[in-house]
Amino acid sequence: MLINKKRRRRLTLELIMMTLVSLIAGVLTAQVVEDLGLQFMFEKLQSEDYYENQAQDCLKRLQIFIEENQVTEENMELLASWAQKESNVYVVFYQDVDALFSSDTIPVEEDAEIELNGSGLPYYEVALADGTFIKAELECYMDAQMFYVVDIAGYTMGGMVFVLLLFLLIHRKIRYINRLNEELKILGSGNLEYPMTIRGNDEITGLAEGIESLKNSILDQQFMKDEAEKANMELVTAMSHDLRTPLTSLIGYLELLTMERYADEMLSGTGYDEISLTSLSSSDYSQLPELVNFLVESKEQGVNISLPSLRIDAFSLEAMEKVQDIRKSSLTFAPEAGSQRLRDVINKGLAEETILHGAGMAFEGGWQKVKLYFMLGLPTETEEDMEAIAALADKVARRYYEIPKERRNGKCQITASSSFFIPKPFTPFQWAGMLTNEEYIARAAIVKHAFLNQLNKKSLRYNWHDAEVTVLEGVFARGDRRTGAVVEEAYRLGCIYDSWTECFDNEKWMKAFENTGIDIDFYNLRERKADEIFPWDFIDIGVTKEFLWEEWERAMKAEITPNCRTQCSGCGAAVWKGGVCVESKN
Repeated sequence: MLINKKRRRRLTLELIMMTLVSLIAGVLTAQVVEDLGLQFMFEKLQSEDYYENQAQDCLKRLQIFIEENQVTEENMELLASWAQKESNVYVVFYQDVDALFSSDTIPVEEDAEIELNGSGLPYYEVALADGTFIKAELECYMDAQMFYVVDIAGYTMGGMVFVLLLFLLIHRKIRYINRLNEELKILGSGNLEYPMTIRGNDEITGLAEGIESLKNSILDQQFMKDEAEKANMELVTAMSHDLRTPLTSLIGYLELLTMERYADEMLSGTGYDEISLTSLSSSDYSQLPELVNFLVESKEQGVNISLPSLRIDAFSLEAMEKVQDIRKSSLTFAPEAGSQRLRDVINKGLAEETILHGAGMAFEGGWQKVKLYFMLGLPTETEEDMEAIAALADKVARRYYEIPKERRNGKCQITASSSFFIPKPFTPFQWAGMLTNEEYIARAAIVKHAFLNQLNKKSLRYNWHDAEVTVLEGVFARGDRRTGAVVEEAYRLGCIYDSWTECFDNEKWMKAFENTGIDIDFYNLRERKADEIFPWDFIDIGVTKEFLWEEWERAMKAEITPNCRTQCSGCGAAVWKGGVCVESKN
């Protein structure tokens, strides 16, 4: 409170000082302009030419008056009316040497003693309408309106200086406020990573710090939530690169009783209020409803159940119905690619209709937050495939808004995340090439721009994985023994906790590659040939290298290989006599 009061006083004092300085400058300007104007007028009055010109103009007006009114010796009293109208002229009319009329005394009194040219003023002869002449002494004055003009000019200039100077003094504050407004719009669009500008030490600065603190608090909470889900999603993220690998070598299930025991021990021993069922495809687990039922009926109250690895084409409505009374978290689906063609390339046998149907079932079950996981940089990927990610997310949001308003829980939030494709050993994509850091970022930018053009963009969010980390992961995923020297050198340069974003230093890693002479492009950018010997070829996983190459060729043609549960493709994993290879025959 003390700091806020000081800031408030400081801002008020600054505004008062700005106003006073501007006011003083305005007053001084008005005085200077008025003094200069008066000086100019007085200099003009002292000019003989000025008086002569004024007198000649006056005589012209007098002559016109005489002609228009036919003034003669008989009606010279008419000149008195002209003299009264000429407020800026002092005049005395004479006939011979006798004064007739003057501006002061009209007519001149008989006993008044006024001598021709007695005042020292110049006199002029004036012809009357009947041809006779009279004489006139003239003294012209400057019009009083000129003084008013000088005053108005002074006040106007003073006011302009006041306004302009005050604007210039507070313009910095205005620019700061406008900048904060623009930054708030950026934050409002979903980019919470954008830093607020903190400048000065007044109340506006306090507002900016408050917004920054709120933003950081939201980011911290999101980070904690993401960290909690990170372990759950690592399997999905890692294995999503291996989608063409037979299911036999990837999935194994624990017995229901063992799962229940683990869940009970974790709930009672940790204090956490959320339990996540992690698997490559949780909805393929044959005893999922029973396990969910056990968790729902657990003695722990208010337990949140997270199912992050649901396969959309096998989404279990029964399992969802069992947890619909528990507070809803977000559901995570992994379409992997936005277009059907690219999903066929990675053997993700999943149609868009199935995705929307599965999402619709989730929405009907009470969920309003859905996370969609995609990959960028897949082999054969085109710009249309990238933009299809945004289009698919928009269709999912549109499916939510097709539900009658009275059955919806406010707005939906569709969060699409994309990691960058990293080829892995023992998969058909182990022959594929990767992209550079700049190319990955450019592709993410295309997707981001596509999201901004969607109809339901306010319900959509998009984020992507760190491209620099992807490049490193690509090297070490298919690296040989030589890359071990890079890891050691990076450690010597200070890379220790680099899996934490705030500790990651890409420059040190690049220095490590440079110091060890290891070429990143050799490991990442080139596409391998069919006969290349890989560092992991000596490991026997059952699946043959020949089968993987055939799958690579099928992927390039976007040809789908059936699931192992429906048809055996002869991959070679049956040699281990277990898993799906045995279950499918029972």
